[in-house]
Amino acid sequence: MRFFIILMVFFTNTLSLAQSDPKTLAKVYIINNTQDVKSISVEALRDRINAKTNDFVLLDVRTYDERKKGRTILTRGEIHIPRGMLEIKAWGKIPKNKAVIVYCAKGSRGRLAAKTLADMGWHDVTNLSGGIEAYYAMLNRDCGCDPQSLIDTPKM
Repeated sequence: MRFFIILMVFFTNTLSLAQSDPKTLAKVYIINNTQDVKSISVEALRDRINAKTNDFVLLDVRTYDERKKGRTILTRGEIHIPRGMLEIKAWGKIPKNKAVIVYCAKGSRGRLAAKTLADMGWHDVTNLSGGIEAYYAMLNRDCGCDPQSLIDTPKM
């Protein structure tokens, strides 16, 4: 009984915090709805790019403004569809016969986009952990990203 009470207090406090903090609400939502999304580390993506296997496409789901102001991962060959347009534009732009690696600024929108693509019928979709910010941090370079760009990637 004591354990049950402690557990109830913990969840009540967690729920109260979540209800008052939009970032926490967003993180909880993303965690709860993207548990099946595969992730790739920035090092593994770098290795795939260097291998030049041409067996995947890179999908940038940042906004047009974010992309214009910041860097991309590849200088050419990426597909760019903002997260808000994915359900409309994916059909004619993203091949289903290649792996799709999705990225955004920090990883949250990438996770949601990967989940959306899987729900839409793409079979090999992966999110870049930490997004483009983590990728350029690994390279010890600035990504040119807006430091206020949405929320951090939820820890799974």
